[in-house]
Amino acid sequence: MKYILLALIGLSLLKAATEDFVIPVEQIGVINTSVSEKLNHQIITETANTAIEQWLSTSNCGVQCPNSDTLNSIYQKIQRYLPDSEYSPIALFSYNKERDEWSHEIKCRLDFIGHSTKRANVILSFLNGRFREFHDKVRIDKNFSFLAFLQEPGVLPSLSEEACNDLSETLKNNFVLTPCTSPAKHPWSQYLIAIPDFFTLGNDRQKVSTTLTTEIARFEWRFKDCFFIGGLSGPFKTYIETTEIEEKFPRLHYCKLAREHSKILKVSITNHEYLLAATGGNEYKFREWLRRYYSTRRNMQQKTYAEQAIHAYLLSMDGFGAAWGRVPGMLATGSVLLMQAENKQWFYPWLKAYDPFTSTATPVSDECYIPIRTDLSNLVPVVNWLNENPGQAKKIGENGRQFAEEYLKANEVELYFESIIKALCEKSNSF
Repeated sequence: MKYILLALIGLSLLKAATEDFVIPVEQIGVINTSVSEKLNHQIITETANTAIEQWLSTSNCGVQCPNSDTLNSIYQKIQRYLPDSEYSPIALFSYNKERDEWSHEIKCRLDFIGHSTKRANVILSFLNGRFREFHDKVRIDKNFSFLAFLQEPGVLPSLSEEACNDLSETLKNNFVLTPCTSPAKHPWSQYLIAIPDFFTLGNDRQKVSTTLTTEIARFEWRFKDCFFIGGLSGPFKTYIETTEIEEKFPRLHYCKLAREHSKILKVSITNHEYLLAATGGNEYKFREWLRRYYSTRRNMQQKTYAEQAIHAYLLSMDGFGAAWGRVPGMLATGSVLLMQAENKQWFYPWLKAYDPFTSTATPVSDECYIPIRTDLSNLVPVVNWLNENPGQAKKIGENGRQFAEEYLKANEVELYFESIIKALCEKSNSF
C-alpha cells in the first residue's frame, strides 16, 4: 500500500510539473488589449499609404496611370537583362471596370508556368473577392495595371550597372510590385513597391495564427540557446571559392560557429542540395565543405515554429533572399528573434530593433528583435548578453509576439495588400 501511495504522489507531481511546463499561449506574452483591432487596421492602412507616398517621392516626372501596354514594354526590357538561370516569373495584372474583373498574363519560361499560374490565381482570387467592396468608392481607371514578381521573397536578379541605370529610369514612374527589396544590392529596387509574398496570401497565411494559438513552453523553461533550422541556401555561386565565405554566406558560416560554440548555438540543416550544386556536383569537394563547416546532422525534418520555441532565441538569416515566412513565424513564438537581413520584406520597416551594445542602449521598451550582422560577428556576444539579462530577453520576445498578433495574421496581411492597391488606384487618378 505504501508503494502504491508513493506512486500516486509521484504521478501527481509529474502531472503538476508538466502542467507548469506547458501553458496556454495567451499567458506567454503580454497582449495589449487596449490597442483595438480597428486601430491596428488604421495603422496598417496609413502605413500602406505612407509606403506609396515614399515611393512617389522617388519619381521626378510624376506618375501616370500605367496601362498594360506600358507595363508590357517594361517587362520586355526587364527580360532582356535576365539570364535564364536567374529568371523571375512575372505576372501582368489588369483591371477592366466594364467587366468588373481582374485578369492576368504570366510572363515566364515554360518550366515556370504551372507554378507561377497557381500563384497568380491566388492573387486573382484575392483581388476579385476583396475589391468588389470598394469599386464604387475608388475610381479605378479601366486600364489600371501593375506588374508583380511571382517569386518568393528572393534576391532580385543581379544586374550590371548599365542595366540598373536603364531599369531605374524605366521603373520609377510605374507600378511594379515585389515581395522583397534589397536596396544595398540593387539600386533600382528603390523603385519597387514591397508587398506580402504570394504564399503568405495563399496556403501559408495561417501559420502565424496557428503558432499564436498553440500551447508553447513559457519563456523561463526554454533552452537558453540560439537555434537555426533551414537549408544551406545563399549567394554561394559567387563566393564559394573565395575567402569571403564568412562575410557573404551567413548560413554556412553559422554552421562553423555552431561547432565552435556548441553550448549556445544549435543548428539543424534540412537540405544541402544547393551547396552540392555550388561545388559543381564534385562529391569530394562537397564532403570537404561538410567536414569543415557542419556541426550537426544533415537532412533533418522541418519543425513547426511552435516546435522551435523550445529554444529561447531563434535565428533568421537570408538565403537566396529574404527569409520569407520565417520572421513572422518566429515572432509569433515569443522567443527572441535574432535577424540577419540585407533583403527587406514589406513589414520590416515596422519592426523596432534593439542593440544592447550601443552607447545609448536603454532598457527594452517596444523593440521586438535584435539585429545580427551579415558576418555574424555580434551573434555570440548577443546570445551571451541575452543569457545574462533574462528579463530583457523575455520582454523582447513578448514584444515580438505582440507584433505578430497585431500585424501579421491573415486578415492584417490581406489588408495591407488591399491598402497598397487602393493607394495606387487613388494616386493614379490624381495625375
